Amino acid sequence: MSANSKSPIVLTGMMGAGKSTVGTLLARRLGWPFVDLDEFIIERMGKSIAEIFLHDGEAVFREWEHQALEACLSAAKFQVVALGGGTVERQDNRELLQQTFVVWLQAPLSLLYARVCDSGRPLAAGGWEHFKIRYDQRTPWFQSLAQLTVQAGSLSAQDIADSIIDFWDDL
Repeated sequence: MSANSKSPIVLTGMMGAGKSTVGTLLARRLGWPFVDLDEFIIERMGKSIAEIFLHDGEAVFREWEHQALEACLSAAKFQVVALGGGTVERQDNRELLQQTFVVWLQAPLSLLYARVCDSGRPLAAGGWEHFKIRYDQRTPWFQSLAQLTVQAGSLSAQDIADSIIDFWDDL
């Protein structure tokens, strides 16, 4: 992405990193729409993420997630999009994301797990080892896609939003 081609701001990272919280603040500050990709899927499919995983399986969810990502990114140039943690697992999603401004909200694994272990989220229900495996799988994709990495574990949501806006304004 060239510095002159402003695109959606996409927040990525593991579940529990604060993507939805930061995304809401960021969009409000910029005066842009905010899209939480998981919420978009829930609205479109009429089922919770847990129900989709339980009744349809993760593969079906990932396909719906891909379709939702395509729809969101083609809808508006100036918007903030918070991805689900696993969106980066699909190559075709990573190709779409290379055309956007991606911010990785990075946080220590132990903090992320503590935030989600009792959340009822399908991929948090597998316990520490399962969560760590997913974290280790996804980290290289987060790194490779990010134009900006923010240490989300040590900053407030407001400070994270401020740092993203400062970086964005300098592009």
